Amino acid sequence: MRHIAKQADGRWLQEDLTGDGDIPLPCLGGALSLPQIYRGVFG
Repeated sequence: MRHIAKQADGRWLQEDLTGDGDIPLPCLGGALSLPQIYRGVFG
């Protein structure tokens, strides 16, 4: 999964996540893991 976030200085940060990577959600005060996102999709 590709995570793209705009930084405070206006730059964009792109990160490719695999395995058990987490996507930070600072506006919600937490994070989601890839297994949480895809739970029930494959299988």
